[in-house]
This record gives sequence, C-alpha cells and structure tokens, in this order.
Amino acid sequence: MSSFVERYWEPASTFGLSRRDQAGGTYRAFVPGLLGKQGPSVSVAAFSAIADAQSAVSRADGIVGESGLYLNHLLLRSESIASSLIEGHVISAKKLAVADVLGRGKENAVAVLRNLRAMEYAIDVVAQKWNLELEDLVELQRTIAPDLAPGFRDQQNWIGGGYSPLTASFVPPPEDQVIPLLEDLLVYVNESEHPPLLKAAIAHAQFETIHPFVDGNGRTGRALIHTILKRDGITDRAVLPISTVFSTAKDHYIAGLTAFRENPPQLDLWVREFGASAVRAAANVIQLKERADELDAILAERHHAWRSKQGISAAPRAGSTVERVRRDLTAQPVVTIGTVTTRYEVTRPAAERALQELADAGVVSVSKNHRGVPAAYVSDEHLNLVTLTERSNKAGGWDTANEATASRLAVPETPLRWTSDVRSTPHSAKNPWDGSWPHAQGGQGPMGPGHHGPSYGI
Repeated sequence: MSSFVERYWEPASTFGLSRRDQAGGTYRAFVPGLLGKQGPSVSVAAFSAIADAQSAVSRADGIVGESGLYLNHLLLRSESIASSLIEGHVISAKKLAVADVLGRGKENAVAVLRNLRAMEYAIDVVAQKWNLELEDLVELQRTIAPDLAPGFRDQQNWIGGGYSPLTASFVPPPEDQVIPLLEDLLVYVNESEHPPLLKAAIAHAQFETIHPFVDGNGRTGRALIHTILKRDGITDRAVLPISTVFSTAKDHYIAGLTAFRENPPQLDLWVREFGASAVRAAANVIQLKERADELDAILAERHHAWRSKQGISAAPRAGSTVERVRRDLTAQPVVTIGTVTTRYEVTRPAAERALQELADAGVVSVSKNHRGVPAAYVSDEHLNLVTLTERSNKAGGWDTANEATASRLAVPETPLRWTSDVRSTPHSAKNPWDGSWPHAQGGQGPMGPGHHGPSYGI
C-alpha cells in the first residue's frame, strides 16, 4: 500500500531566498506501494484496453517489417526530440542530426544528443539483458547527465514548488527509500508475467514516482519503456515513438502520472492513457513508413529527371555510390564525405562526386561550417518527416498546417502530409479521461507549464 511520510524541511542556506522560502516546515513525501513479482491488479476493462493497444503496437511492428530497421534512425530521433521537449529542450530534427554526424553542437543539441545515446543504449544494450540491474538504470541516467556524480540521489527532491518542498506539486519518497523501491521495481520488470505494454506502463509510472536521480528522471524513465518493449519482443523491429504523443499532450501525460500517485493509486486511468498513447504512436510508425516510401520514390524520380537533363543515363549504374547513398537516405539522412568514404568503401573523390550530384539534383542540401566549407549533406525532406510526426499528434494523426504544436516548429515544406485515415487518438473526445478528470483540464496539467522545481524531469 502507498503511504505518506511526514518530514521537516529547513533550507541549508537562506541567502537570496524570499521570506517565504526561508521558512521551514513539515511536508509529506509519497511512498508508492511495492509492486512485487505479481504487480498491481488492474480492472478487466483496463486490462482489455492495454491488451488491444499491445496488439496494435505488435501489428505496426509487423507491418513495417524489416524496413523498420531503416526507419529507426528517424524514429529514434523523433522519440529523443520529443522526450527532451517534455523537459524543455527544443531542437529541430535537422540540427540534431547534423550535430550527431559532426559530433558537436550547441548546448541544447548536446542535451538532446545525450538523450538519443540513452535511447540507443536502452535498446541496443540494456534490452539484451533478461535481468535488469540497478547499475543499468545508473548507466542510462549517466548517459543523459554525465556531468553529475553517478548514482542515486542521497537527498530529498521534489517536483514544482521552487526552492522548497513545502509548496511542491509532488514530493517523491525519502532518499533512504529509493534503493529498496528500485529493487522491488526490478523484481517486477524481471519476473512479472504481465503483458509487456502493461509492464512498461506500470514500470514507467513507478520509476517516475520514485524519482531516483537528481536529474534526468523523465528521460531515463522513458528510455526504460523502450528497454522493456524491445526486450519482451513487442518492438522487435521499429522503435515505438510514444514520447511524441506524450510531448504533444503533456497535460494528459502528467495527469496520468498524477493519477498513479493518488492514494490509493488510480491505476486504471494511467494504464488506459498509456495504452491509448501507444496506439497513437503505433499509427505514427505506419504513417512514417508510408511517407518514407513515398519520399524515396519522389527523390528517385527527381534524381533521374536531373540526370536526363544533363544528357546522361537517367538511372545510375546499379550499385554505384550515388545510387546507394540515395537509397539509404531514410536510414542515413545526414552524411559527410568521410562517412560515405568509410561506409561504402570508396575513395574520397568518388564520395565527393556522388554527394555533389545529389546536391545538384536537389535531393540533399549542403550544410556548411563557419568557414563556408561543406560539412554535411542533408536530406531535409526525410528529417521533415520527424517534424510531421510530432505535429500530427496535435490533431490526432492528420495534417496540422494551420495549428501550433508543442515544439512550435514551423510546418516543413514538403508535398507529404499525414492523412486523416487514422483519427482514433487518446486525446480526442474518446480519450480515457473523457474530460471528467480535473487534472486533464486547462492545458497545463497539475504541475503547471513545464515547471519541475530543483529535481528536473517528470
């Protein structure tokens, strides 16, 4: 059973604090109930909803098939951008991709790149282990926040409320409860027979409730979702971009976590919200595959038309460098002369010729460094698909050309649009909150517009 622990707070230093923040007082820290091997019980209706959602995710993974392995470049970046957006880091897909390839970027780009590395580590390394350990969680968080001392927090933290837990929106368990609660969480993750999507929903909410780190809790907890889904075989091929749904309906996401933290927890509400978000994300995967296939055909036609105008054979020689680079743009939308030379085992002049041809044909754009020298060649239209994914969630899966979205990114210039064939969204009139839950009102959520106090992350 969950419970509250009453504690006393007094600031270590009052310098620079307001009179109100200088005052001490008592507050209540929330201690969630243990999950155990069996995990908490959910209603038949919630179990049925999460089972249907898991079927939708598995079906999407099967539909994209092996092409999902190529889509994962876009899906991972979409997920990393969205997960970071929840924490206040806004960056375009192009800036992130260029910073990734060049290995450098501004502070915001570096923060999102660290989140991307954590997602990759969660899927490629941690998900390969059947029994997750505490150190795996530490490594995930350390990838996101390498400047912090590694390990779990040894002090009280809180969400919202500025400098004091006395006015916080939520106060996680005391520091001495962190490791026992995490050990219990891993027992559930490693041994529970719950369906993987239900396990991911409960594990994520429990992790965010424990809030075991000084920073990076939200991003680490969302990476944990991908670890569970990949390890348990639900997303065998394609990454599920569930954070793209969370970020564009942040009030629902936070309201769901808040419901989980009620005493007693309103677990069914959170499970249904998580499942509905997964369904929307699964639809995004299918739409992304369809649009990527369309784009590949458009770029091939554009390339061939340009070659014809140059008086050369429209179709490049099969297996030529230029043909291979263009065909791989979904998986590698940003390349350099060096990466092409290495990946395709060709000479530097051959790589330069191929990339210049694609640039002249309007297939890729040239990103230059501060000296005006070409640094990277970018398929802007492939990266625009990442932005379209984020924007589509605002309306529930269709075009949002006339709507503002969470990231405030401009509408990409592209002939491709998300269609209106999938309008079953968790945030429409059919969402599991159905407008009746007070935390879902007002568009900000119970914690305000992105304010998380001294412990960052949801």
